[in-house]
Amino acid sequence: MGHNDPMSATDFQAAADALLHHESGRLPDLSHCTVILPHLYAAAPLLSALRRRIEAPYFLPPRLCTLDGLADAVPGTEPVEPDGQRLAQVYDFLGNAGVCRPQGLWQVARELLDLVDELTAETVLAETSPTLMQARIRAAYGRLANRLLEDEAKLVLELWHALQQGGHLDPVRDRAQRLALAARQARGPLYLLGLPRLCRLEEGLLRAWAERHPVRQLPWRPALTARQALLVEVWETAQDLPLHTRAARLRAHMAASPLLPDVRLVAGADLEMLARAAALQVGQWLSEGVNRIALITLDRMAARRLRALLERQRILIQDETGWTLSTASVTHVVDRLLDLIQEDCYHRDLLDLLKSPFVFASMPGQARQQAVLALEAAIRREGVASGWTRLLTLARKEVSAALPLLERLDKARSRLQGERRLLELARVLASHPRVILSDEVLAGLTVAEVERVIEALRRIRAMGVALLVVEHNVKAVSALVDRIVVLHEGRVLAEGEPDQVLRDERVRQAYLGGTPAYA
Repeated sequence: MGHNDPMSATDFQAAADALLHHESGRLPDLSHCTVILPHLYAAAPLLSALRRRIEAPYFLPPRLCTLDGLADAVPGTEPVEPDGQRLAQVYDFLGNAGVCRPQGLWQVARELLDLVDELTAETVLAETSPTLMQARIRAAYGRLANRLLEDEAKLVLELWHALQQGGHLDPVRDRAQRLALAARQARGPLYLLGLPRLCRLEEGLLRAWAERHPVRQLPWRPALTARQALLVEVWETAQDLPLHTRAARLRAHMAASPLLPDVRLVAGADLEMLARAAALQVGQWLSEGVNRIALITLDRMAARRLRALLERQRILIQDETGWTLSTASVTHVVDRLLDLIQEDCYHRDLLDLLKSPFVFASMPGQARQQAVLALEAAIRREGVASGWTRLLTLARKEVSAALPLLERLDKARSRLQGERRLLELARVLASHPRVILSDEVLAGLTVAEVERVIEALRRIRAMGVALLVVEHNVKAVSALVDRIVVLHEGRVLAEGEPDQVLRDERVRQAYLGGTPAYA
């Protein structure tokens, strides 16, 4: 976070002047124009630059939006298959294909799904006709399938083709239809400001719009050109040069890092030190008048600790657009869901889960966001800090729009309440471990529950995860492990393969009641 706003109005003055030049005959009414921005933070400085040039006491501003905002403003024509369902299909495909280690399937599935969407975006134009879309996809598949491809590329291509045949509308094709409808409904010129490289789908939108109204590129001078050059060197893959080579080339003509002094690294020995350093920096920025601050953490525990430190200083976090202070990893969605199983669930855990992009994909994003914001306002107004029953009752009484979300979570909680030990294992698996240390995981369980947990541990072993189990139930774990070490009164009593250990007289006396392990 820098101390200087990189988007001052002066950086947008050339763009504002060009827009006013083309629309001089329509002033002070610019409402017929649409300006596509890279993000909505560019809207305020552009309006300030326009206001500085327009001599009239008032003016009607142009429509300012992003490409995603332009598409979202157009109603969809048919339901879209949720990303969670598509991700599950890719996961099953990978599992059946056996192309990667089981414990890495979810991460690979997410990356493959992103590649599939990129391929669709480069193949499909802004079309409203599903028939034309399918024809373009079949043609693209035919061209690509005839090429000599590496095994990984063939895998992505076949997966992409299979998903396109499912009969459901995926998010990319839905976006193509919405952009095509936006072009058809255009009522004035389209201006582009500071957009990154466009995909083929977005280029199709511009061509369709240009058939009805002018499409113009506005000049824009980035405020931080040195930083832009640095990022190009880091991320530009077309050069096909190793990163260290690009770094050496950049160092030759750039004496100091353009990221200084706004970007710095802080070393921390533990989570507490890192959270305190971040809280101290936020407090310093606020005292200097910097109030547009984003906080990104790589760990949920770090997010919680940082939030607690800030709230102690009466600095509140605004979670209005999603997981502003959290992690975007889907594995932590599972972790947050498991937190809600506890009867005293914290209200921020609930709000963070409801705002996550990985759940409730079947509900329109804007409607869900409004419902969650209304629930958050009710929680603050009534002072309900925790307690699932109290939170559910509050939604039923005051926020009916959020009730369907909480009722679905309530059903999930009721199903999961009886499987707490399995949920603990699920929480561990969410971090993709190589080794799991289990301490008395079978303690207090019924015979049926022991069998379910043992079966779950067998499946975990089959995934390639090593198990180190500390357990008094020697019989139960004997069919699970390859080697047993029996400790008694602080000393090693026996060690070896399960059959050998279970037949040891000393082990039978100490742990098996003096009876043979096998009938």
